[in-house]
Amino acid sequence: MKKIIYIVSAAMMTGAFASAELIASESFSVGNGGDYTDGKPFGDEVNKGNLIGTTGFSSGKVWDPPTTAILPRGSTGLTHGLMQGTATTGLVQIRPVPDSGRNVRRQIAQNPSGSTFFMSGLVCMNGMENLGNGGSVCMGVGGNTANNVFDSSTGMYLGLTKENTGEAYLAVFVGGKTYKLGEKLTYATAAGIEMIVLKLDYNTGSGGSDTLSAWVAQEGEEKLTPVLNISDIDAGKPSNLVRLIIQCQGGAKNASSGAYLDEFRFGKTLQDVTSISAL
Repeated sequence: MKKIIYIVSAAMMTGAFASAELIASESFSVGNGGDYTDGKPFGDEVNKGNLIGTTGFSSGKVWDPPTTAILPRGSTGLTHGLMQGTATTGLVQIRPVPDSGRNVRRQIAQNPSGSTFFMSGLVCMNGMENLGNGGSVCMGVGGNTANNVFDSSTGMYLGLTKENTGEAYLAVFVGGKTYKLGEKLTYATAAGIEMIVLKLDYNTGSGGSDTLSAWVAQEGEEKLTPVLNISDIDAGKPSNLVRLIIQCQGGAKNASSGAYLDEFRFGKTLQDVTSISAL
């Protein structure tokens, strides 16, 4: 995994981004002063109300529940030339529990309005062995859900999935289904950092169904590559997009050290969630 040299501005530390339509962001800041404590669950007392490195959250709406399967980690972080804003040290490490789901979730302060939404995030498996066969990890926005489940029935989620045969893919989870993005990961690409960008349009498909589009870019690439466009999904309603949810589903065996997610962005335009204004 790439280590990063970073400069954290006062605007970033207070959660202020230039974009007027950015709904929420989370950089999972660890070790930058008053932020997440390394290795403690997000739902732990020391972490659950953190606002450092975030936009669009409030201290009164906290992370829940505590789980050791999904943890903030320091000393490193993911970064990408197309990301919006400034990266900070810190990321999410996810080690799925075998044959079981886990999640942590936090309500977004603003109830989103409109019918078109963009989301981006960075993912890294850091090696093919770090996600077990049959496992999935993701983050995204959705409605409320129960503890100890993997639920993509509402909203949209981006991350990684690994088939029972051992083939791993970047993935989107929406409408309760998993959609693989692009070609299967190799040992080289699984060790690298990837950006995934999603666009969700409500009520634009036949019969009032929803449309989801996805783009990806490896670190170092200067443009996004389209990899998915589906118009027959049911992502729920825009009013469901009220929580940042990080979740995982384990396969038959545990992974060695887990996969990584970082730099969540959720907004109304492409420029809200990336450093580019047009595809």
